[in-house]
Amino acid sequence: MKFNPHSGYGRLYRLLNETNGPVTRDQIIEKCFIPVGSVRYSIMRLREHGLTIHVEYCNQSHVGGAKYTLDAKDKNKYHFEPPKNKSPLHFVRKAEFHIPFNNWAQIHQLMGA
Repeated sequence: MKFNPHSGYGRLYRLLNETNGPVTRDQIIEKCFIPVGSVRYSIMRLREHGLTIHVEYCNQSHVGGAKYTLDAKDKNKYHFEPPKNKSPLHFVRKAEFHIPFNNWAQIHQLMGA
């Protein structure tokens, strides 16, 4: 895995590697200088580079608590621990779903343009 160590992804990868134990969303924002709205995207990009990371979805930005933990045996694998709060605000996205766009007309139709 080659990242620019000074990029947000590099800092996030280093944080996940150097932390013994779970990494919270707040730590990612604070230590990696990644904006709040980009945390999920950054983790998704790391996943594209071959890391197994689960993404937390939450419909309120200040409610968090999901943890990403490095697997002790496999350095490219991370475990996801859902928030302990059983509030309906939290749910875990289990699978990716993409609507295939065949042409621009479909996109405009979806947008209502």
